[in-house]
Amino acid sequence: ERFRVVPILALLFNLVLFLALGIQAFKLDVPNDIPGNYAAGHMFADFLDAYSDDFAGGGNDDFVLITYAFGIEGIDRDGFKKFDPNGFRGDVVFDEDFDIVSSANQLHFLSVCNDLRNLTCIPSGESKRLEGCTDAVNNLATIPDDIVCVLEFFYEYYQATVNNISISAIQSLGDTDPEHFVGALENFSLSQDVSPYLGFVNSEPKYIAIEYRATLLNNQPTRIKEPFFD
Repeated sequence: ERFRVVPILALLFNLVLFLALGIQAFKLDVPNDIPGNYAAGHMFADFLDAYSDDFAGGGNDDFVLITYAFGIEGIDRDGFKKFDPNGFRGDVVFDEDFDIVSSANQLHFLSVCNDLRNLTCIPSGESKRLEGCTDAVNNLATIPDDIVCVLEFFYEYYQATVNNISISAIQSLGDTDPEHFVGALENFSLSQDVSPYLGFVNSEPKYIAIEYRATLLNNQPTRIKEPFFD
């Protein structure tokens, strides 16, 4: 009798332990950040998290995100410390000749958006297909539905506020009433929070950008991605 109690108690103990550990296991979740050996300000801290996000992402997140900016001439690196890359990166230098107000320049910007939507995997003047291009169906170097052409959104915004006005009439405002056009563009920028694509300094438009996803997968070797970017 006395010896039979021992295995029963051991069984009960293991059962309770199994239930307790099982309950705790169900509470576990996948970590969002990678435990690292680097300080919070170290460049590798964000670098590893970015790779983690790419691995956990799906769909279009697997493809390279590219931004073309108009109106930015460069970066003034005076004061940049190479051993503190996540600190001060420099001051932007704007192009003094930048103009997105005139109708001609608006049309040029829109033509770049359309060119990107139709950009094929075979560069102009060449016959060889880009190795990094993954679109085997349409043979496109970009994902057309993922192109952010901010002027198109502005025209829709303006048409919603002014009835029965055509896009060409909105574009013409840049020539006939540039002050009104700039004011409407700034109101759009502030109300729609499109600062990554459209920027103002002292109520003057300073840059405009196009963002799109290429059909190039992230983290490809240089020999594959460099011709793609070129």
